[in-house]
Amino acid sequence: MGWAISQRLNLDAGIQRSEFKDIDNNQTSNNTNYTLGINSILIPEKLNFKVNYNLNLSGGDDDSPNREVINSELEYVFIKARSNRPGLSLSVRGALEDKYDSPDPTQNEDNYQIFTVLRVTAPIDHSF
Repeated sequence: MGWAISQRLNLDAGIQRSEFKDIDNNQTSNNTNYTLGINSILIPEKLNFKVNYNLNLSGGDDDSPNREVINSELEYVFIKARSNRPGLSLSVRGALEDKYDSPDPTQNEDNYQIFTVLRVTAPIDHSF
């Protein structure tokens, strides 16, 4: 579900529930996933920012750890895509993943990642 707070700010949120039953082993596992995201145009047609938060709560017989993931991206647009001309942007993207509450301590860990992304975009013509 998403909300346009303004022309330059969007908020997204969601909840998902899943349950899996393994009839052969008589086990049940379930997950509840919460998401929250913010997309912002900091400088129109030049600088964009995104941040997303995801919380996955596990339960049942399989002892999976709970998981939190935060990722974000800051994108600078060098050339905006236009008709018959591709666009070019550079992004810095990062993520933090935290696994916790597992009975197996080796599964409780933090992971960090950072990337740079060179993105080429092309517009799609809807007039045909």
